[in-house]
Amino acid sequence: KNAVYYCNRAAAHSKMQNHSQAIIDCKIALEIDPKYSKAYGRLGLAYCGLEDYVNALEYYKKAVELEPTNEGYMKNYELALEKASASTSEACSEMPGSIPATGQPLQDLNALFGNPQLLNIASQMLSDPTMQNMMSSLIANGLGQERGASGMQELLNVGQRLAQQMHTENPHFVAELRAALNRTSDSEVESHHTASEGTEESADDDVAST
Repeated sequence: KNAVYYCNRAAAHSKMQNHSQAIIDCKIALEIDPKYSKAYGRLGLAYCGLEDYVNALEYYKKAVELEPTNEGYMKNYELALEKASASTSEACSEMPGSIPATGQPLQDLNALFGNPQLLNIASQMLSDPTMQNMMSSLIANGLGQERGASGMQELLNVGQRLAQQMHTENPHFVAELRAALNRTSDSEVESHHTASEGTEESADDDVAST
């Protein structure tokens, strides 16, 4: 048995929109080679084709864990995460007697920043001698605008180092953070749009009553 053969056949099935058969072939490939990242990625694609974003997310996550430097897997993971979150929110809003999910994006962010994984990464960064030296230099010489361009550059260096370490050690957490930030941004735009519509309706009412 050849895992590559079944994975390639799964790709052919996906192109023909035969997603159920693609899933079967991918799982056969993984029985042969449980660490075959491409099979996990194609499983995620097949489940996305069936609009089963929860399972797609699970398999894309495994693909990212096996190949953390693969940008394609990371991008697909982020897209599946957004789709899964949107599907869950829509399902909850359609339930009888459900409460509108106002403030949900901010709740997502609060949950993420309280995540033990983020706290662990922050702890590791603070114990890194290089990071300690950078922070000590910033504190000793002043921060940001007080030092002009050089101070801002040092702040950027610290931020870039933190982002790089987070992406290396926990790529799926970074993806979840990005998705939560995107949902927050979308919510703010929608809220602003709704407020604008309400203002226009009020103006129309005033004209009608005159």
